[in-house]
Amino acid sequence: MPAQQTRGNSQTGHGVRRYRRSLEVELSHDGNGFIFRPDRGEIFLLNHTGVMAYRLHKDGVASAEIARQLTRRFSVPPERAEADIRDFFTQFRVYGVTLDR
Repeated sequence: MPAQQTRGNSQTGHGVRRYRRSLEVELSHDGNGFIFRPDRGEIFLLNHTGVMAYRLHKDGVASAEIARQLTRRFSVPPERAEADIRDFFTQFRVYGVTLDR
């Protein structure tokens, strides 16, 4: 689930592109995706779980509820889901990516 930072250009695949301020979000049909920062040429890769967390966050779901949904969907302990969600959103802040609604 953690976002991975890489350098890239603005070429994208066949997913659904969404724009959030200076971010470009690509969510592919296979459940993966990425967030592209055109101002810095950085790409943050998302796996299926990361895409799910991003979508729920974008829809206004609180972090605690996102963790509960991950616990139900992937049969992980609640403590693990809560820690993963906390780390996931912390990584975005560390990289300077804001996912404000």
